[in-house]
Amino acid sequence: MDESLKDPINIDPCIEVVDDLLGKLKTIRQNIYSAQNAAQAKTEGIAQLQTAIDDYTRSVASAQKAVYTGLSKAAKSVERTFKVDLSKAYDPSVFEGKLPDIDKAVALHLIRQGDFDTAKILCKEAHISIPKSTVDSFKRMYLIVNDIRQHKVDSAVEWATANREKLQQLYSRLEFELHAMQFVNLLSQPSRPDGSEPALDYARKNFPRFAADCMPEISKLTGAFMYRSRLNSSPYHDLFTSEKTWDNLEQLFIKDFCSIMSLTPLSPLYVAASAGSLALPDFVKMSTISSQKHAEWTSLNEIPVEIDLPKDYVFHNIFVCPVSKEQTTARNPPMLLPCGHVVAKESLASLSHNNSRHRFKCPYCPNECMSVQCVRIYFEPEDNENTEEMDSPMED
Repeated sequence: MDESLKDPINIDPCIEVVDDLLGKLKTIRQNIYSAQNAAQAKTEGIAQLQTAIDDYTRSVASAQKAVYTGLSKAAKSVERTFKVDLSKAYDPSVFEGKLPDIDKAVALHLIRQGDFDTAKILCKEAHISIPKSTVDSFKRMYLIVNDIRQHKVDSAVEWATANREKLQQLYSRLEFELHAMQFVNLLSQPSRPDGSEPALDYARKNFPRFAADCMPEISKLTGAFMYRSRLNSSPYHDLFTSEKTWDNLEQLFIKDFCSIMSLTPLSPLYVAASAGSLALPDFVKMSTISSQKHAEWTSLNEIPVEIDLPKDYVFHNIFVCPVSKEQTTARNPPMLLPCGHVVAKESLASLSHNNSRHRFKCPYCPNECMSVQCVRIYFEPEDNENTEEMDSPMED
């Protein structure tokens, strides 16, 4: 550890000086209010205050000097310890001529965060435009989100009902989860004057459609009727007291709302910035090693190191060619052989000697084929798996 950092930075003297000055001001003000001759007391008070301010200014400057000296030492120590040239980890030329696109990405991020006024100002000053339909969609989303945060789901249920077919295509549980939380809300209310139960009527009307897929959850919800008089101390109390349940419901709604708009739940700008921050140490290390060995990576679409990012930052399947041991890219896509095996396009060209009519043997089976018989394949995103991994609001 740097010796200059062993002495802690103490701001207590500064705080004490300020507190003393505030006490002096209160005393002078009280003297003025209680004096019989207010004008004379005010004159004397101002004179005392002027002297006090001069003294306290010198004291604060002395106390601040120690703080600033400590901060300066800390900054210099960090610079000496972490000698990182971030300019080696990025290529500013990729942003040339892309300023309108960057402005648009920032505006879309602000809209997705619900900061519509700031986004409008940015669009006006940067001379860019965002489709009105996109803005209106996110405004509606945040109106519903605000209702969910207040434990109101009527507007969300209305939206889910209108988009039922699209939610079913996503294998989403959102509509059931919304009905479940509405049931919880009604169960927390007293019975009607005629003795009927609004929660039970709601369950009979809305739960049968979900019985095939959600019977365990439905059984758990209806079982709460047995503890109607003491829900908060019942085995089902989490359904009625846990804010996590409502937080999960909010995230599920945002995820499905964005999916129906063919958007990711998180802002692309946020994902890019977060992924870049996580990958920055690897890029810096790679650049440092490359400069030391006088080597340079020339590929524009690939990087020579694997960046370990969280699963939330993986949006498509990755295929590694069994021949070249390299990941496929848009320029080097996976190709399906007639026998069912898959290789990268560059490996296919190598096997066929760049002759579409040249017969070659599959590297993994005895079958022979020609490259003209091979077709490019596309991997579908694993939406179903991601949907299943999303925490269900009813799971606790």
